[in-house]
Order: sequence, then structure tokens, then C-alpha cells
Amino acid sequence: MGDDDAGGYTGPASVTVDGRVPVEVSVQLVGHFDPIAGRYAWQGRIRGLADALADTAAISDGTPVSVETPHGVGEGTVSTQDVFGGHIVTGVSAPPFAQLPDDVDR
Repeated sequence: MGDDDAGGYTGPASVTVDGRVPVEVSVQLVGHFDPIAGRYAWQGRIRGLADALADTAAISDGTPVSVETPHGVGEGTVSTQDVFGGHIVTGVSAPPFAQLPDDVDR
């Protein structure tokens, strides 16, 4: 997926964890509108967050995070570091990437 694809984003991002100073990392994000819940849900992986942050011990499941890409900013939560060295991020706000219009089939 290229960084200009609607409905997702792969590339560099500025990530702010729990109000700390933003760090530059790589992200891979996707999302979809959930018609039953009536909201847009997005998720993905943040790579290099542990290396970019000086204090990774403060990251636990549910830690607030802000993800900013060239296409926007999304608020979500981040998980602890997984076995692959990344962090999973989830959000139910406007996503930090372009969305597909509601009338477009994927």
C-alpha cells in the first residue's frame, strides 16, 4: 500500500505518546467505517517506537497516542511492545490518513 492510498497509510509519522515529545517513526495503518457502531475504526502497527522513546517502560496497553501523517492526525491507544518489536495502535476517531468515500466499493 502506498502512502497516498485512500483507506490506509504506510510511511513516516510523528507519534506523541501520552503527551511526551513527538517522535518520528514508521507506521502502517488501515481503517473502515463500522455502520453498526456508527464510527470510523482504524488500527495498525508503529515500528521503531521503542527505539525512538527514551522511556519505553511507561508504555502499557491503553496508553494514549496521537499519530500525525501528512494527511491528518488521529487519536488512539497503543499496546505494549509485541514480539516483533512493534506496537499496535487503535483508534475510533478521524484517522490520520485519507478515507474512502462511503459509496466506493473496495
